[in-house]
Amino acid sequence: MAGIGPAPTPTAILTLRGNPHVKRKRRGEPAATTGKPRDPEWFSAEAKSLFDRCVTIMSRMDMLGEIDEFSLVRFSNTYVRWCRVCQDIDEQGEEVGLVRLEAGLSATLGKLEPQLGMTPSGRTRIRVESKPKADKSKARFFGESG
Repeated sequence: MAGIGPAPTPTAILTLRGNPHVKRKRRGEPAATTGKPRDPEWFSAEAKSLFDRCVTIMSRMDMLGEIDEFSLVRFSNTYVRWCRVCQDIDEQGEEVGLVRLEAGLSATLGKLEPQLGMTPSGRTRIRVESKPKADKSKARFFGESG
């Protein structure tokens, strides 16, 4: 039986959000491994291209792990299908079936995008610690004398 109320937010997400109340990891909570997700062999060329683009961008933003593969696969596949349906609507007109399909795919994308940090509001919930920049000043060799 499922618990009552919303699921607890993972400690890693609370930390990324900058929550000051996060002291330690909860017992038994799994940790995601860092790394780049792999695209599936069955992907179309369009979906593979989008997947690779998302992996590149999200890697530069330091917000990607191996486990994100499944969400990115769903996002890429859904986005390509949404584009095809939109093209069909442009070519064939607004048929009821196509419009419903487009609305459903759009709703799915609307749920996936914020979770993956692909919207401005979705990114406001994510905090990534910046990497220290290399100090190229003379002070690192000679101290701070004035």
